[in-house]
This record gives sequence, C-alpha cells and structure tokens, in this order.
Amino acid sequence: AKAQSFEIDVQSLATRDIHQSSGFASKTDTLDAGTMELEIDGNNYTITIEATDTLETLAEKISESTDGKIDASILNVGGDEPFTMVLKSTDTGTANNITISGDMSFSQIGNGASDASLLIDGIAVTSPSNELSDLVEGVTITLDKVGKSSVNISQDSEKIVEKISDFVTKYNELLDSVSTLTNYNEETKVAGVFQGSSEI
Repeated sequence: AKAQSFEIDVQSLATRDIHQSSGFASKTDTLDAGTMELEIDGNNYTITIEATDTLETLAEKISESTDGKIDASILNVGGDEPFTMVLKSTDTGTANNITISGDMSFSQIGNGASDASLLIDGIAVTSPSNELSDLVEGVTITLDKVGKSSVNISQDSEKIVEKISDFVTKYNELLDSVSTLTNYNEETKVAGVFQGSSEI
C-alpha cells in the first residue's frame, strides 16, 4: 500500500437476513408433512418436510440443502411454546435476503439483509460485506460501526531500521561462529569442526 490519507464516513453496515418461525412446544416432536421453498442470492431450494421430521432434523436438513447459504438453528425463547427455528443468511448484503414460502410460517426480524453504505473522501461506496479488500489497493478495511474515521497510511521507518539492525547482529554472530568452527589452535592442536572445509 502506498502512503496516503483518506476519510471514511460509514453510514450503515452490511447486515444479514434473519427469519423466525412460530413457537413449538418441543424441538423433538414430529412435524406435519409438507414442503418449504427457500430463495436466496438467485438460488431456489425445495425442502421436503417428512412426517418423521422434528424441528431439529428440519434445521439440519435446511442447513445442508442450501449450500451453506442459510444457517438454520433452534432457539429456546421461553413461554408455553418456547422452541423457534431461526433462519439466517450466512453472508451479508441485499443479495442474501431470504424468501420463504410453503407449509411453515416465518416472520422477518428487522429490515432484512442490506449492503454497507459509506463515503470515502466524499465518494459514495456500497458493499455487500463489512470487509473491504478491493477498495484501497493493498489495504483491507473492516467496518465496525457507523461514524467517521480518518485513515493515515505511512511508512514505518522504525521497523525498517529494526530489521536491518537485527540482520547485522545475526550476520556478525554467523561470522563469529564460522571463525570458531574453522579455527585451528596451534597450542592445543585442536581443530574446529569445519577447519579446512572449502565449502565453509
């Protein structure tokens, strides 16, 4: 990344789509047979609800059948019918809004999946993800909250000096080791391990 500065004004974060089913008394009781039609990111999935399916097995079936695009889980919210199924888009962005039809009713939580909206030095940008890796060359920006931030990218000369200093230290240590390993002591008549080695 080249040295540069810019202002980011995050107006909204990218969100997921979340849907909640009506309540059930048990997560292990069998369900009525039927079908569910799920649509996300241009893909359609038909889920067959068998008479032997429970809330748990149906959640597993949905997660496995939607190519990882929809995560299904069971939530205990309390009350007389505490168990509810939650369908959540794995990814953020408007393309990941979930359309549900069929023999099981769901209600959408919030406003659904949406793209992130921000200004970079006053230029409007939208993104389906809160992680922007192709907006500024060589920089990955993770959007954390709504608001303004100043970004300054500069060269860290202290790190460069530290790396060069470490290299010099290690090189000098190597020379000392080589000198010891190739030395021949005239008084003790002891030779270093690599004394006389042309490779060293």
